[in-house]
Amino acid sequence: MRLNLFFAIVWVLLSPVCGFPVEPELPSNDPFYIVPKDIEKYSEGEIIRSRPSPAKLRGVFQPINIQDSWQYLVRTTNSRGKPTAVVTSVLKPYNADKTKVLSYQFAQDSPSIDCSPSYSILHGASMNTLILQLEMYVISLALARGWYVVTPDHEGPNSAFAIAKIAGKITLDSIRAVLKTEDTTGIDPKAKVALWGYSGGTVPTSWAAILQPEYAPELSQNLVGAACGGWLTNLTNAALAMDGKYSAGLIPLAIHGLMNEYPELSEKIASVITNEDQHNEFLRASNYCLLESFPKFAFKEFFKGNNPIFSIGTQIFEIPEIKRILTDNVVGLNASNGVPKIPLFVYQGMQDEIIPYVQAERGFERLCALGVESFELALSKNTGHIGEMLQGVGAALKWVEDRFAGLPPKKGCVKEIRETNLAYEGADLSFYKLFRASWESILGWEVGRFASVAKIPLAAQFVFDALRGVLEALGPVPMR
Repeated sequence: MRLNLFFAIVWVLLSPVCGFPVEPELPSNDPFYIVPKDIEKYSEGEIIRSRPSPAKLRGVFQPINIQDSWQYLVRTTNSRGKPTAVVTSVLKPYNADKTKVLSYQFAQDSPSIDCSPSYSILHGASMNTLILQLEMYVISLALARGWYVVTPDHEGPNSAFAIAKIAGKITLDSIRAVLKTEDTTGIDPKAKVALWGYSGGTVPTSWAAILQPEYAPELSQNLVGAACGGWLTNLTNAALAMDGKYSAGLIPLAIHGLMNEYPELSEKIASVITNEDQHNEFLRASNYCLLESFPKFAFKEFFKGNNPIFSIGTQIFEIPEIKRILTDNVVGLNASNGVPKIPLFVYQGMQDEIIPYVQAERGFERLCALGVESFELALSKNTGHIGEMLQGVGAALKWVEDRFAGLPPKKGCVKEIRETNLAYEGADLSFYKLFRASWESILGWEVGRFASVAKIPLAAQFVFDALRGVLEALGPVPMR
């Protein structure tokens, strides 16, 4: 735990404060985000309006130096099959490779549109979106490779946190849209596209892969694979695992996301909250970003204990309307949802205290039983949720690089267990690239200008091997 907190703090402190930027317009006040009244006339993935990003992009505090970025309002489909629209962002590095696009799905994890990725990644955005801002280091890593990066607001205009199908459809429609922007962005319509997300970002990532064969079959010629870390496959099981823990603040956010997309559930849910004070506290969570919710609901019990926030405890999951929606959002439970046709990669800590690794195993087993042709599950014995976010990124980058390079993925379903995914083949070079990309961003260099890194220096290799040895020796430290 201490080492991971150290890593996280270093990531933040390595970004020096450069002035006091003006906060961009909140999405809730920005007319660019408004779904047009004539939305029915647009087809799925069609661009409704566009603009250059209204501010520079940032890595926590300082802006990152990339060649260009844009925002697009794109037509998509909601959970009821009705047309709606969502904002997606396109980031172009220097020396951009027009044939490679990474669709990165942030862990927005919020029922508020003011926590959307398109806003959170802008220089000057509220520090309530800090957790999304930390993920900008993964984005910087991709940009430093010369890849375009696409980041959809995958919860949609209603901020439907954890509602799988709308998230998957938005991700696919976002990709459809950006492949039509060659005249502006330079992206080749035939570009290779990889998907990547961690934690809450795995919902849109994995469900885009599941829904793609039926919802967006034409993207088969573009998509090369999907990488997920800390894979959320079953919202009910995740909520029960977090209940009463430090991460319990995710529970009210997910429930509000459910109510945002299905407002008819609001009265039923409100009726089973134990008392008025708890009800008011629960209602306030509808405006929270993840960083705000964590301290306010840490260690609160929603379903268990002597005085849970929901008076009927776990029976809330048996309310027919809620049970139907949650069941329909379980990965691989219903073959009619679809079966991925692209290679899959999942990296997961076996000590994950937020999303237990058995979720990843069950999702792996179910999709493999449905006939997925290539699925690699990389389990780390010693990492928890935060630890795997930091230590597993090298493995994911190597896997995505191999897909872009046209190398064949592993055939069939392969599960491998390591002491840490730092030991994944090629992860050492990936972490050196991460280090390089971080410093390029911090120093204000043109991200992507120095994209070619073919070999890790001996000194860096020594440091990496020493760090890996220490982490393996520590073993499964609690909450690591």
